[in-house]
Amino acid sequence: MPTQSLNVITLKPDQLTAMPTLVQISEGRSFPVTGDGCGIVVVFYSAESAQVTIKGGDGVFAGKDLKLTLAGEKYLFLQLESGPYMKYSGENKGKIVIEGSSSATVGVIQLG
Repeated sequence: MPTQSLNVITLKPDQLTAMPTLVQISEGRSFPVTGDGCGIVVVFYSAESAQVTIKGGDGVFAGKDLKLTLAGEKYLFLQLESGPYMKYSGENKGKIVIEGSSSATVGVIQLG
């Protein structure tokens, strides 16, 4: 299933950056993996308790889906390595896919 793409902001050493714009996850979101795929921080927020899934990848390092429960009214940060979650084929090739409930929002920071 094709997903809507997230904008990824890059945080470089010794530089300030704004919080990424958080968008609703409900219709499925994805973001491209750049560089070595390390140093990815996924930011979540939900006004109420919500379920979120980072879909497992399909490459040699493929992992299972990562299912998370978000506490309401809190920003949560997840450091993510791309290997277990990146898609290597199909419509989302080169991306990580996130799905979840309509109350959950997400943004991505790439450490650079």
